[in-house]
Amino acid sequence: MPMTTMQLYDRIKAITDIDMDAMDAMAKDSANSRIMSLLFFVKAVEPLLVKIKTDLSKYLMSKQRSI
Repeated sequence: MPMTTMQLYDRIKAITDIDMDAMDAMAKDSANSRIMSLLFFVKAVEPLLVKIKTDLSKYLMSKQRSI
């Protein structure tokens, strides 16, 4: 089950150890925009990676059969 945008946001916020309450407004907006752009990138790339994984598994299965 894919994670929602909010779940991804919370996970990235925890990993990067960003305390949004201790930041001023400009730093908060900057961090928020960087996190959101990363989320959009992940949402765009994830389907491509899943497709590559599926294609590679098919290729490896056919290679094993031929050997």
